[in-house]
Amino acid sequence: MDITRAIGRKEMSFRVSAAMIVIAALFGCEAQPSTGQEQPGVNPSCDQKQSKRMPTLQHPPTLKIAKYQRGDQLSISVEAASGPEHPYAELTRGDDRVCVPLIFEAPVSPEKAGIAHGKLMEGMDLGRWNVRLMWGTDPYGAGVLEIQPPETGSLKLTELDPETTYDLTTAYVPDPQETAPATAVNVSNERLNLPLEQLPNLRINWRDKVYGVLWSDCETVPSLGDQQHPVPSPARFFACKTDTADVIEIRGVPDGATFFKVDDGTQPTPISSTTLNHQMYFADASKISASMKKHTVSVTLHGGGFQVVNPSDNAIWINGVRQTAVWDSCSLTLNLGANNKPQPLTIHGELISAEEIRLCSVPVPANGSLQLAVGYGDTQSQPKVLRAFNLGKTPVATTSGLIALVLALLPLLLLSCLRRSYRIGDSDYKWRMLFLDPETDTYSLSKLQFYLWTVAAIFSYAYLFISRVLVQFASWPDVPGSLPGIILVAGGTAVTSQVITATKGSKGAGEEKPGWADFITSGGVVAADRLQMLLWTLFGVGAFLYAVWQLQPGTITDLPAIPDRLMVLMGISSAGYLGGKIARKAGPVIAEMSIMPAESDAALALERDAGESPDLVGAITRAQQTLTDMKPITTANAKSARDALDQAVRNAGAAHTSAEFAQLVTDLGARCTNAETAAATAATDFAGDKATSDEAEAAQSAAAALQEFTADVLQAISLASDGPMQAEEAPPLIARTIELRGTNLSPDALFEIDQADLPFRMMIDKDGKNQPEIVTRDSVNPTFASLLRITIDPMKLGDSDQTQFAAWFGNDGHHTLTIINPDGQKSELSFDVPPATAQKVKS
Repeated sequence: MDITRAIGRKEMSFRVSAAMIVIAALFGCEAQPSTGQEQPGVNPSCDQKQSKRMPTLQHPPTLKIAKYQRGDQLSISVEAASGPEHPYAELTRGDDRVCVPLIFEAPVSPEKAGIAHGKLMEGMDLGRWNVRLMWGTDPYGAGVLEIQPPETGSLKLTELDPETTYDLTTAYVPDPQETAPATAVNVSNERLNLPLEQLPNLRINWRDKVYGVLWSDCETVPSLGDQQHPVPSPARFFACKTDTADVIEIRGVPDGATFFKVDDGTQPTPISSTTLNHQMYFADASKISASMKKHTVSVTLHGGGFQVVNPSDNAIWINGVRQTAVWDSCSLTLNLGANNKPQPLTIHGELISAEEIRLCSVPVPANGSLQLAVGYGDTQSQPKVLRAFNLGKTPVATTSGLIALVLALLPLLLLSCLRRSYRIGDSDYKWRMLFLDPETDTYSLSKLQFYLWTVAAIFSYAYLFISRVLVQFASWPDVPGSLPGIILVAGGTAVTSQVITATKGSKGAGEEKPGWADFITSGGVVAADRLQMLLWTLFGVGAFLYAVWQLQPGTITDLPAIPDRLMVLMGISSAGYLGGKIARKAGPVIAEMSIMPAESDAALALERDAGESPDLVGAITRAQQTLTDMKPITTANAKSARDALDQAVRNAGAAHTSAEFAQLVTDLGARCTNAETAAATAATDFAGDKATSDEAEAAQSAAAALQEFTADVLQAISLASDGPMQAEEAPPLIARTIELRGTNLSPDALFEIDQADLPFRMMIDKDGKNQPEIVTRDSVNPTFASLLRITIDPMKLGDSDQTQFAAWFGNDGHHTLTIINPDGQKSELSFDVPPATAQKVKS
C-alpha cells in the first residue's frame, strides 16, 4: 500500500470523528472518537435515532444550491408540512461519511416547500459529496453538493520546473516486506499562546520528524490506532481556535513533541495541557532495519488558482493518484532515512503564491515518468509530465567513453602478445604498429581517420544505447543512419588508399623514423591534400562528439545526423586525398643498404697491418732442438741456464698481440743476461771440480742458444713491422660501393650523406660514367630502381671531394644517407662505419 494514501485515509477519519462529536453534542447523533477498532480507511456512520416514523415524502428533497463553502448553511427543500424531531443530512464521499444536523422550517403556506438547513463543518474536504436526507427513519437522496475553496480563481498548471531532471535524491524507506511493530505513546491536547494567523508557521517536531498543523474544529480527535491496527504516524495535527484570544489548541499531541515557528525559530509559550486517557499506537518504522532505496525529486509547479488561505486544500495528483502532502516548507532539512534506519516517505509542499507551489520528496516511479496535476477537491488541472532520470549526461558520457577506450585498447592488448616488436632503427614500435604503414615505416593518415571515426561511432552509439536502455527504459535502439555513412567514408578512404598504393606505388618514406609530421607530409614534403583531410577529419569528429554531448540522456532518441553538405565536404576531402595519391609520383623508400667495404679507411689499414704477425716458428724449432740434445744436468747453475732458454721458448710460443711481442723482447734481454751469468759460474765450478765437463758444456750451449734465439725473434718482429711503417707513410685510398634496396629509387635523385651533397661527379658506374647504376628496375615503376648501386673511387676525386670522402669513410662513425627524388620526396636510412677489429703492431 502507498504510505501517502494510507495516511490520507487516516486523516479523513480524523475529520469524520469530529463531525460525529459535533452531531452528538448538537442533535443527539451519537459519535465516539475513533479507537482504531474499525477497519483502516473506513469511517464510523452516524447512529440514526428517530422518535417516530414520518409519512413518506411524495416528492424527493432537493438542494437549494449545489455549491458551498465550509461553514455555509446547507439548505434542502422538503415538501412536507412538518418534520421529524431530529432530521439530519448524511454526506458521503468515498469511504468518508459526515452527519450535518438540520432544523426544519415548515412552509408558510401549503403550496410552498419547507426548508431543512444546517451548518457545514469547517474541516470538511473540498469536492463533491453525495447528500441523503434522513427524514425520520427513511433516507432520501437529495442530490450532490460541491464544497468549494474560499478562492476559486482559474485553476491551471502551465509548466513544471524542471520538466526533465537528473537531480535525484535517494531516500531509504522501510522494506514493504517488513512489518513495523506497534508502539504506544501517551497523547494530550496542548494549548499554546499563539495568534491564529501564526498557525501556518507552526511546526511540531516529534521523533526527529517535522509535521505541519492544520486548522479544524475543536472536536477533531486524531485516530489513535490500536495494537492490531497501528496508525502509520501522526502525519497531521489539527488546531482550533479557543474562546481565549490568541490561544489555540492542538489535538492529539504525543509525548516528547516540541513546537517551533519556522519564521523566527522561536517556541510558542505553552499554557496548559490536557492529558487524554488514551495511548496512540503507531507503526514504529524506526524499528525496521530492512530498507529499500527510493529516488525522489523536487519540482516547482507554475500556474494559477492555487489555494492560499488554506494550503492543505491544494491537492496533488501523481500519475492519476491523489497524494497526501505535508504543507510546511521545502527549505527544511528532510529526514530521508538511512540504509540501516529507513523512514516513511512523505511529500512536502510549500505554497509560494497562488501561481507557484514547490514540492519536495516526490517519489519517482520505476519508469521515471510522473504526470503531475494540481487542484482542489475533485477539480484538477491538466497534467504535466516530469521525466526523472537516474543517470545524467556526465555519467552516461563517462561510461560511453570508458567503453570506447576499452575497445580501443583491446587491439593494443593483442599487440602486446607479440613476441617481437616492429623495429625501425634502434626503436621498437609494438603498440604504434596500428598507425604504421609497413611499406614506408611512416604514420598512415587514412588509418588515423578510420580509427578516429570508429572510436567516435562506438562512443556515440554507446551513449545512445545507455540513454535509451538504462535511462529511458526503452528498447535496444537501432543503429542510427548517420553511423554507416561515417564508417563508409572512413573505411572507403582507407581501402582505396591501399589499392592506389598497390597499383601506383607508395609515398616517400621521409625521415628514417616515423613522426607526427607524417600525417601531413609525403616523403618529407608537405602535401596540401593530406593537410586538408587531417583538418576536416579532426573537425568532423570533434563536431560530431560535441553534438552527441549536447543531447540529454533522458530525451535522446537518435544520434545527430551529420549535415548532408558537411558529409559532402568530407567526401570531397577524402577524394582530394586519394586524388593527390594518384597525381603524385611514388616516393623513394630505402629498405636496406650495404657498403663494401664497410670499415673505415683507418680500420682497414689497422687490420691489414695487424694481419702480418712475426714468424717465430724456425727460431722456436731450433731452440727446442737444442733443449732436446742436452745431456742430463744436476748442478744449479747449469739448470738455471737451461731453464732460461726453456722459458723463453715457451713465452715466444704464447705471444700473439703486439703488446705480448713487446713484452717478449724485454724478457729475452733479461733472460740472456741471466743465462750468461749461470754459464760462467758453471765453468768456474768445473775448474774447481764442483761440476762435470758435460754440465759446464750444457750451460754454455744453453746460453749460446738463447742468444741465437733472441736474435732470430728480433729479426722476425722487425720484418713484420716493416710493411705497416710503409703504410703509415702512404695510406691507401679504398673505393666504396653503396647498394640501396627498396622501391621507387630514382637514378636522377639527389643524394646526401649527413646532409652533405654526394654529387654525381664523385660517382662512377661500370661504364665509367658519373652516375648511379640501376642494377634492378622497380616492377611497378620501371623508370625507378629497386636496387641502385653507387660507386665512389677516391683515386679519381679532387682534393675537396677526397676531404669529404675522408669525412664519411676515413674513420668509424654513425651517418645518414638521404635520397631525394626529382619531385622532392625523400627517404633516409642511417648506417654505421664500424671501428677497427685489430690493433696495429708496433715494434
